[in-house]
Amino acid sequence: MKVSPIIILLFLIIGSTLCLDAQAPLFKYIRESQGLSSNRQWSTDALYMDRHGFLWIITNSGLNRYDGQSIKSYLGKNGGEHDIQNQNLTAICGDNMDNIWIGTEEEGLIKFNTKLETFSPFQSENYLKDSITFDQINALSSTQSGDLIICDAFQGIFKYYTENDSLVRLNINHPEYSVISNNNQLLLKNNKLLILSNNGVFIGDHFNQSTWDHYPLSSSIFLSDAYERYDGNIEIFAQNKIDHFLINPIKKTFEIIKNPIGKQTCNCFIKSDSTKWVSSELGIITCTDLNTLERNDYSAFTDIDGIKQNVCIREMIEDINGNIFYMSQTTGAGKIITSYPFEFLENTSLGIIRIVNNEIYVSQGNQLFKYRENELVPIQLKTNLTEPIFNFEVNQKGNIWISRQGPGSLSFFDPNGNQIGENYTVDWFTEINDTGNDQLLVSYN
Repeated sequence: MKVSPIIILLFLIIGSTLCLDAQAPLFKYIRESQGLSSNRQWSTDALYMDRHGFLWIITNSGLNRYDGQSIKSYLGKNGGEHDIQNQNLTAICGDNMDNIWIGTEEEGLIKFNTKLETFSPFQSENYLKDSITFDQINALSSTQSGDLIICDAFQGIFKYYTENDSLVRLNINHPEYSVISNNNQLLLKNNKLLILSNNGVFIGDHFNQSTWDHYPLSSSIFLSDAYERYDGNIEIFAQNKIDHFLINPIKKTFEIIKNPIGKQTCNCFIKSDSTKWVSSELGIITCTDLNTLERNDYSAFTDIDGIKQNVCIREMIEDINGNIFYMSQTTGAGKIITSYPFEFLENTSLGIIRIVNNEIYVSQGNQLFKYRENELVPIQLKTNLTEPIFNFEVNQKGNIWISRQGPGSLSFFDPNGNQIGENYTVDWFTEINDTGNDQLLVSYN
């Protein structure tokens, strides 16, 4: 066994170990230490969940497939058709034929055949009369029919018809529109397309390419992302402005609205349960019930390589179980677990909570429990140590590492609570993580 002082935080409990009164969510991190190609991504279009339940994550160092337990990465290092040719990836979506489409920062569009696991560059110059070559892809959207809408930062907006293999440039019929000013795009529920550009917002019909509505803004304001609210209005935020912008597409009004959080917005997402999740600078996560307008604020931060970092989320999506997956700017990807049955523990003093292989482990004092059918079932640890549990880790095999308070000790147990080996006298480990390859990654004070 190797013990090295590498800081890995597997779960972040926001605000405290678990803020049960406010039902604070649990964060499960998916990072470089778990196999993610990089912890960094500036794009707001970094996640795609396919119909098989795989989560696809792009970073500035490759493509990743997460199956809920492990990560398979394509790092752009091996060459050939079975490895992605580029690392700095900027956008992702899928079509109806199990292909993944990936945008890059400089090399245009890549098609990934998930059945054959082959990558092939999309040669846009072979489709268009003016031989346009895609460069920086800022966003990708998939229509209900499986066609792609491609937002190229400097070439314009394009539509690729997947069934008949044809590509057309969308004619944004407005004199103020420029093809070299596309920051992002959003496909609205009414199938109209919203484009965030360097001189405002454009909304139009990508089917018949009729006249587009323009909502002008100064080119000094960098519009970065937008979401469609429950009332049909569209809220937009910028990278360099705290307040937001609101468009009513029916009345065609455009106004500035005050950001109630008062911090720069990183990302916003509305769940199927009518809760609005906002990630802001300085690691602020806000959840608002859109029915009651009740709001809860949480702090999200973590340690990476010994440096405390705030979690700034760039994109969020929801799975079928109501959990939120996200990709952050510098702290990797993760899962926000928002549904868990802990109401009966509201008056209980808890320690650490871990979720491994869909089982919930809880520490309390000097004991360790499994949560089963609305009760805590103690795990009988066969040891003579009685100091309170400071931290613990459970690996995929069910083996348990426990760090205790007092003089400091580290012990290893099998799934039945039998101790394996001796007690290690060590400093208090603030975090421990079994990597699954006979190495234990730890951090300590």
